[in-house]
Amino acid sequence: MPVWQYGCDSSYSWSKKYKHLAQTNTVEEVCDKLEKNLPFSQFTHPITGQENMLAFTGGEPMLWQKQMKAVVNEFLIRGNAPKIITVETNGTKPLKPELRDFINIYLADMGIRWHWAISPKTLYTAGEEGKVLPDVFMDYVQGTSSTSIFKFVCNGTEDSWEEIAYYARQIKTMSVANEIKMPEIWIMPAGATKEEQEQVADICHEAMCRGYKVATRNHSYVFGNAIGT
Repeated sequence: MPVWQYGCDSSYSWSKKYKHLAQTNTVEEVCDKLEKNLPFSQFTHPITGQENMLAFTGGEPMLWQKQMKAVVNEFLIRGNAPKIITVETNGTKPLKPELRDFINIYLADMGIRWHWAISPKTLYTAGEEGKVLPDVFMDYVQGTSSTSIFKFVCNGTEDSWEEIAYYARQIKTMSVANEIKMPEIWIMPAGATKEEQEQVADICHEAMCRGYKVATRNHSYVFGNAIGT
């Protein structure tokens, strides 16, 4: 996998080249930094009432289930809990009982929505073989009081489209078998830089024709290719 010089790419979270950007903080320090960047330091805007989402991304956040739970719990203690929590995951790490219970028992009773944004790493787009684990990621969907979507990155080749269609059929079959609503399928055009994202009209049109929704990298348009955005 390439390490991008500019733009947004998950390699920033694991490449030694960018190790100097990584930080180690306590749970309290993490929450302090997040609150510093929130309007009025609140997840719920005090004037409009609109909610700011808390999102865990990576790298792979499901490697850090205990820590995610600790961050959310700290905000609960502070009386500043987010109403929407999103986990952006590749869906390869099993859901641990402690996090499952935290979502199902504690957060559900408080009206806090846990949302899975599951982005499996496919062969013909990501070049990773054996990294799509339906039994694992469907356990997230059917085993928790949550909402969910699947987000597949597509490079526009026929192989990429057909692979996505194959897994979409699997997701539909498993949803029907477990009597749950099938999660939405979203397509994110491949490309980590602003320039690449400006060349995705054909992929977006094809996605809509195939019945999928589209998720572009909006931060690339807003912030450009600067690291840290």
